[in-house]
Amino acid sequence: MRIPKDGGFISGSRIVQVGKEPWLVERTVATVSIRNNQVQTAAALDANMTPQGKVELGREGASVVVKLPPDCLYVVLTHR
Repeated sequence: MRIPKDGGFISGSRIVQVGKEPWLVERTVATVSIRNNQVQTAAALDANMTPQGKVELGREGASVVVKLPPDCLYVVLTHR
């Protein structure tokens, strides 16, 4: 799908319907690799953006690897 953006187009998908309550949220099963060695910490947040604890970071060369916690909706990364 071509989506208009900034006077041009990008390729992607658009969510046209999110359903209705109650929403069923699946447990997260994902690992994210970010090529930015400035990342120092990661914190898990709940749906209200309340901190839930630290998330362990791994390093692979110049990348930071984060295994996302299965029971959180957001992870915030901080850098130096």
